[in-house]
Amino acid sequence: MLPGCIMGTSRKGNMKRLKNIIFLLVILLLTSGCVYYNTFYYARKTFDDAQAKRKAGGRDVSGKTYSTQYGRALEKSQKIIDKYPNSGWYDDALYVNGVSGYYMEDYTKAEKRFRELIANYPKSEYLQEAQLYLAKSKLKLGEEADAMTLFEKLQTESRDKSAREEATLTLGEYYFQNKDYPKAEYYFSVIVDSLGNDEDKRMAQMYIADGYYARFNYKNALKNYLKILNLNPALHEQYKATFMAGECSLFLHEIDDGIGFLNRLEQNKLFYDSLSAVRLMIAFGYELDGDIALAENTYKQVALEGQRQAAAIANYNLGLIYQFDYENYNEAKEYYDKAKNAGATDIYQDALQRSSDIGKLEEYSRKKALDTGLNQDKVDDAAETQYFLAELYLTQLGKPDSALREFEHVVEHFRGAFLTPKALIAMALIKRNYYDDTLAFDTTLQMVLREYPRSDFVPEALELLGLRGTAADTGYAESYYRRGEHFTVDTTNIDSARYYYRYVADSFPRSTLNNQAKFALIWLSENYQSPGDSSLYYAYAHFADSFANTEFGKVAGKKLTVRPKMTTYIDTRRLLYSALKVICIFKLD
Repeated sequence: MLPGCIMGTSRKGNMKRLKNIIFLLVILLLTSGCVYYNTFYYARKTFDDAQAKRKAGGRDVSGKTYSTQYGRALEKSQKIIDKYPNSGWYDDALYVNGVSGYYMEDYTKAEKRFRELIANYPKSEYLQEAQLYLAKSKLKLGEEADAMTLFEKLQTESRDKSAREEATLTLGEYYFQNKDYPKAEYYFSVIVDSLGNDEDKRMAQMYIADGYYARFNYKNALKNYLKILNLNPALHEQYKATFMAGECSLFLHEIDDGIGFLNRLEQNKLFYDSLSAVRLMIAFGYELDGDIALAENTYKQVALEGQRQAAAIANYNLGLIYQFDYENYNEAKEYYDKAKNAGATDIYQDALQRSSDIGKLEEYSRKKALDTGLNQDKVDDAAETQYFLAELYLTQLGKPDSALREFEHVVEHFRGAFLTPKALIAMALIKRNYYDDTLAFDTTLQMVLREYPRSDFVPEALELLGLRGTAADTGYAESYYRRGEHFTVDTTNIDSARYYYRYVADSFPRSTLNNQAKFALIWLSENYQSPGDSSLYYAYAHFADSFANTEFGKVAGKKLTVRPKMTTYIDTRRLLYSALKVICIFKLD
């Protein structure tokens, strides 16, 4: 009995252990499936939440806005891909992972997931969307040709209307962003005519209108903005279409119509937050209509009641009115300062510049009354101030008439000043460019050659007259200096080079090349005719002391840190290279 009892007990124990093992395996399988299901469930739930919010925000909202949700969906769907490659939801996981990666801007990974889904699951419910997102990913990766091929195939061949619509919209947006507006209009017209829902039709219609506006075709832009108003637009679409219709009408000089559109917005309480922008455009319409007083009053209203940016723009426009229409520079400067003091706005830099220019105008006008006396330096300083005043009128204040008067004042009262020939050239250009007086242009330039033949500004007059390289192209400092350069660099005729540099140094004391010629003489001695003693060192020292604040004075000063090397042997090739290098460095611009 004992052996049998023992044997029976053993079988029972084994059976019990087997049952326990089977039970544990079942529990393990159930638990594993539960973990798998929960992982995918939470991935899908988070993903669907992100997708719903993104779509509700419209096409302009970046998927990155919902990066937290997409990030979680990406992480959990990746676990499914890594651990359960044979599951029935694998294509779902690939789709969630790819779309989440796309909106997390990991386009390389997204493309990989969509290609895998398309290749391995040709009957998946996500096939069309995977093809669409694959095209989008390629577009983001810069593979434009492949992306366009995929989009166009979807647009023409897909049986899924939503996929065709999305492909068509994407093609339209792509060409619009690349400023190919006619091609963009073709695709947007397809949305408007057949494919799109009401919201997408309005969006496509807005793109069409914006395309015409971008090409300054205000007539067609106006026509297409008005179409939006007949498509039951949302509030923001109604505002933009009406505002742009008003702006286009103003640009077409249909002032009453333009202000009429804008008045609709001004009187609609729903657009109260945009009231300042509307009134700014209304004021601009009054300006175009020539009613400066009404424009001024409207700008002042915005300046008092508008938000910071709008108030700054209003003050800036008031500055323009007082500067150009009233020629009241003090008032204009006050308005520019108000615009500038608003801080970092779109017109801050321009307001700052205009305020500064008017400040210079006042400064130059005060200096204009200085007694020039007989001292040449004072004559040059006074002429320079007068010249800057004229230049300011011309280049910054947009007053060619005033500029011409001031340049004429330079010529009449400072005939011996350094800048007088340049003032004559400026007068010639004004007469040609603003008054179309080519005879006065030629006559004034000929006066430069006749009365100031040795001026540094003769080359500019010769250039404008088309006389460079002719017999008239000589007699001024630069022509002699260039000969010195030629003999230094091209022929290594040092004696001839020295002659011409000396001629510039002695005969053109007021030329900008005078110091450069003097420096070139010392440089020639250093590199070609070194005296072998300290005289060269002291020559540089004297030059540096005499012209300390000039470019070449500073170069000479640097040479004093090391005494020049004294040698009786000269390597001709080394010196020629040095000459070329120095001449290039110190050559006039």
